[in-house]
Amino acid sequence: MKFRRLLCLAVVTVLTVAPGRAGDILRGGASAPRNGAAAQANGLGSAAAEAAARNQRDALARTTRAVQDVRKMQDAARAAAVQGGNGLLY
Repeated sequence: MKFRRLLCLAVVTVLTVAPGRAGDILRGGASAPRNGAAAQANGLGSAAAEAAARNQRDALARTTRAVQDVRKMQDAARAAAVQGGNGLLY
């Protein structure tokens, strides 16, 4: 019983004393964003937001093109299987 209290006290102490720093797991552990005042004071607010939005749009466009290319390859493979006569279709 005494061990449990000591363990709970240690956990509470660590959680209250240590600052939480959450990273973004989708961006390779990027650090958590700073608060708005610090970002604006350093001039990172709108410029960083614009760069992130531009990169996001670019990534979405690349992904869309990749999906379209895969669909085209699948259609070409199906057409080749139908006309090939090599026993690819039953």
